[in-house]
Amino acid sequence: MKTKLPLFGLLLLSSALNAADEKSKLSFKEYPAELLVTGCTFTEGPAWHPDGYVLFTDIPRNMILKWNPEGKAEGSMGGVPKVGSISIFMENTEGANGLLVDSEGRITACQQGARRVVRFAKDGSGPEVLADSYNGKKLNSPNDLTLGRDGLLWFTDPPFGLPKQTEGKEQEFDGVYRLDRDGKPELMIKNLKRPNGIGIAPLGRRVYIGDSATTKLYVHYLDSKGNIKASEEFADVKANVPGTFAGWVDGLKIAPDGTILASAPGGIQCYHPNGKLEAVVRTPEPA
Repeated sequence: MKTKLPLFGLLLLSSALNAADEKSKLSFKEYPAELLVTGCTFTEGPAWHPDGYVLFTDIPRNMILKWNPEGKAEGSMGGVPKVGSISIFMENTEGANGLLVDSEGRITACQQGARRVVRFAKDGSGPEVLADSYNGKKLNSPNDLTLGRDGLLWFTDPPFGLPKQTEGKEQEFDGVYRLDRDGKPELMIKNLKRPNGIGIAPLGRRVYIGDSATTKLYVHYLDSKGNIKASEEFADVKANVPGTFAGWVDGLKIAPDGTILASAPGGIQCYHPNGKLEAVVRTPEPA
């Protein structure tokens, strides 16, 4: 989901959103973030597990880590917890980046090192390969993923996991794919330069994608069959926050009310579905 200075901690947004700065003179509100874990190397892909904990990846160490808000430390320590406990959930993950946990507790991962999308059972066994090629050519390095309301999986495929982002590249574009009903990848978008974070609105009719090359968010409108009928720029994340901040648009999530939460320069930028920047959760390091 990114190629920039590592984020050494996992940041909790929910508590930060309860500490509003009502006196802010900016057009958007600012909130502090709470540091949960430090001592990691390059964290990515936080995903809430239905059993009450968070999984996230540490790409250089080839690990999926588990943060438990209340539990005691389990197994080998993967970092230094400031709140709750941290443990290693899985090792040798082939460069796992973005994660998705379904209602059954199964874990779908973008393995940018192995250039594929896979799914693990709830206990971590597997994986089952869901996608590793398109039109007979290897994928670049799958990065982030999301489920549509129809249950179909979407994922982005920039070249960030390839040496120099070019060596071994077989696809002529950096695509965005959807697995069809038969489990085959279908190319949905190929005109973005570096598609990164991806999320789908609660009603399933809008797909938001961050392009790290342009530092912009784009929205793609879907028809009743789930196909893209129109696309447009949604937000320029670097231009919306005054000041000089490192980073670009990276991972994103869509809240149940439709709010778009995007890691971007200055922290986590929070957008109303109408495109208005409503808040920024300030992070101590590039998000």
